Amino acid sequence: MNKIHVLPPEIVSKIAAGEVIERPASVVKELVENSLDAGARGIEVKLKGAGKTLIRVSDDGCGIAREDIETLFNRHATSKIASAEDLYDIRSLGFRGEALYSVAAVSDVTLSSRTKGEDCGWEAHVRGGERLGLKPCTRGTGSALEVKELFFNTPARKKFLKSNTAELNAILDVLLPYCLLYPEKSFFLENDGRALCDLRPETGFIARCARALNLDAKDMIEGTKDFGAIRLHAVLGDINIQRSRKDLQFVFFNGRPVSNRTVSFHVNEIYRLLLSPGVYPFFCVFITMPPEDLDVNVHPAKREVRVKDDLKLITLLRPFCEY
Repeated sequence: MNKIHVLPPEIVSKIAAGEVIERPASVVKELVENSLDAGARGIEVKLKGAGKTLIRVSDDGCGIAREDIETLFNRHATSKIASAEDLYDIRSLGFRGEALYSVAAVSDVTLSSRTKGEDCGWEAHVRGGERLGLKPCTRGTGSALEVKELFFNTPARKKFLKSNTAELNAILDVLLPYCLLYPEKSFFLENDGRALCDLRPETGFIARCARALNLDAKDMIEGTKDFGAIRLHAVLGDINIQRSRKDLQFVFFNGRPVSNRTVSFHVNEIYRLLLSPGVYPFFCVFITMPPEDLDVNVHPAKREVRVKDDLKLITLLRPFCEY
């Protein structure tokens, strides 16, 4: 009797979903990224039960045409890349084509969307990976995606969700970096009818950081410098902003919020001359460099990037921040 067998598609889809969708915050991250890639000027996130019952993300982006909705929920369906070479020139937030496929595999999803050139919008319904219909709908240009009953068909994963407070904090942690990265856009977040974040477009990064993080704008400085193909831009807090945790530290590579221990370590080292032990600063560091010098394909949820030449970057970053 053969011991090796090929897994059926329904199990494969759930395994793949588990790599990308860990909790409600994972869904919010993927959907907000899609909205930003669609050129949305405003993004609205509405939750029920901290996203366990409902996640609804709507935007005023370019929308999705009917013919694209037909293939949208297929695995690896994406408009962002077309060849292996494109993996080394990633210029969008989403590119794997796993997000909607993974979300739809473990929830009940309704997508409504309309492009500028269409007479009407289209609504698609997918539950547990099964397509239940596509029909015309009335709506403005843009998209809205409702995710209900997250993990209804994977009870083991649902069992490991944390309290509503913990899940809500995770969603805020996901959304905040995008709010800081795009001060010219509006963001709205509510849970169970209570507004948690309502940000209108701001004139610059310091104004947005102050508003979104409840900080004083006069306690921040901002600078930008080009080093050939590398551009460094930073918003740094002065000694008046002191935290007991590293909860207000943000790093961005090519418009992507990521975790990068090397950059975070060296910026914190600079502040050690100014702050007492156990006290941490606020900073936003924006790094722009050639896409071919970055690998953004090292984590299923795109949380990390790998820099081709860490040492070169740090030798530019430290003097820039110190100055």
